Amino acid sequence: MLRKSILYIAGVFLLASCSNVTDDKQLEKKPKAQSQPNIVFLLVDDLGLSSIPYYADPANGLSGLTSRNANGRDSFVYELPNITAFAKESRVYTHMYATPLCAPSRGELITGRYPFRNGIVYPAWDTTYGAAEYHQNNLNANNAIIQANGYLDTRQVGYPAVLQAMGYHTVFGGKWNLRFGQTMCQLDGKGGGGSTSYMDSLVPLQKAHLNAMGLEQTFGPVAMVGNTMDYYPPQMAKNKGPSKQYLPNALHDWMETALIEGRASGSPQYIHYCFGLIHDPFGGPVCQDYGYSPPPSDTGEWRHAKVWADKAEEVDLLIGQFVKSVDSLDRANGTSTLIILAGDNGTEATYYSMYNRNWVNGDKSTNLSNGSRVPFMVRWPGNVKPGIDPALADFSDIFPTMVELVGGAKALDSLVNIGNPNYKTCYKGGANPKMDSLSYVLDGQSMLYEMTDGKFGAKLSPREAVYAQFNNEALLANEGYKLGIQDRFGFFGINDQTLADSAIKLEALIPDIGKKAMPNPFSKGSTEYENYERLVRYYNSIFPNAVNNI
Repeated sequence: MLRKSILYIAGVFLLASCSNVTDDKQLEKKPKAQSQPNIVFLLVDDLGLSSIPYYADPANGLSGLTSRNANGRDSFVYELPNITAFAKESRVYTHMYATPLCAPSRGELITGRYPFRNGIVYPAWDTTYGAAEYHQNNLNANNAIIQANGYLDTRQVGYPAVLQAMGYHTVFGGKWNLRFGQTMCQLDGKGGGGSTSYMDSLVPLQKAHLNAMGLEQTFGPVAMVGNTMDYYPPQMAKNKGPSKQYLPNALHDWMETALIEGRASGSPQYIHYCFGLIHDPFGGPVCQDYGYSPPPSDTGEWRHAKVWADKAEEVDLLIGQFVKSVDSLDRANGTSTLIILAGDNGTEATYYSMYNRNWVNGDKSTNLSNGSRVPFMVRWPGNVKPGIDPALADFSDIFPTMVELVGGAKALDSLVNIGNPNYKTCYKGGANPKMDSLSYVLDGQSMLYEMTDGKFGAKLSPREAVYAQFNNEALLANEGYKLGIQDRFGFFGINDQTLADSAIKLEALIPDIGKKAMPNPFSKGSTEYENYERLVRYYNSIFPNAVNNI
């Protein structure tokens, strides 16, 4: 697959190589997708593929086991009936890759650009919170960042801005994590020097950041970051909102109201619902002692695996309620909403899940398979056929899929060339500076044709590979093999039954991100040889100045 940029060829917006696009006559015969379908994206925090029972057992998967021990001691049962029911009505992707950490995954999702391009290669933390005109990342010859700021460069275009330009009302609530933040226990003045005024000062900046990326209506109190997701921060008490209410429930009430009111407006609707759950409880009792109410499912048992199980069941309940509300509105209006349910990375590495009769580590924050492969389910009644789908994809593919779905190619071209018009003056910088359209690279390719079995979209060749990066650790993967770069070197086989990587060759085959790959070290004609070729070919397409002819 060739390096991709925003181009028009024969009226077709290319998000993959030219050879992937069908000819004009074929495209003219293609039916158009439902005119501006309503879209919901449900993103669950730290719910890894191995923690969803359905992935291990599609026929019966309902109950799971979680433990803090590799041998399963002190394990707790949790049930995910609503996620399981949703999966059975969805196209379930088994080889979807995000990144192994929250912020880089979200940055890639929103921009359609890999972390080395969009600037989010590590958590969106910063020691200051002063306003800036914009957040600029300097690029090198590979269109890779020279210095990352740790928060999303607002000159880039978020796909919600494309939807907005196409007439969508865009709604955000939950964990944004692409701009400053601290933990809840630091915010209330009791947990280490934080203050409520600190968070108060961030709220308008977070809102402006969301607006700049195309998310128009936002959950007012806070765009959640880090572990600020279990309880309302103190400044929401009494005069500013519900006091001591469990934050996921307060957020859910707000999201349902936005859903219902938005449908009544008659505009097509995009909802980006990012659950703060199931993030690690971060010490539970410490924050609990401050007087905030526990999750409704909590029984008072504060062993960590039990807290995780409670939160898993809580997010399952909320997902079930929200999907039910969407379905009710669709029945009343004769519509069919596209709903995507995904995890942002693997489960916390301190937890183990029972997966195919093995205790499997969560592997968050690592580029092991179970840290980067995530659950991804697409439900669109009448348009997406349910079933298990092994197609290779990564989070950069969502952007072009959304653009193709709504016919937004020209809108995207305008957004790139004029700068993001949704940029708000809260940043005190006036108009948003342009991102040079010549260097504006999209890394994904649309999944629409594959997802709808050819019903909609342009036919593309299957992906050669996917890329994931966290800090200085990166990976390339295809269906069965993985190439680790820089901090986790080697060529590995991927085991779908255990989600484990088996080392085949541990030398530094690619010494550093953006550097040339070693010549193929395997015997020509072998499976290893062919797969190494495939992975390096994709690597060379995203780092064209590192190309090593092989």
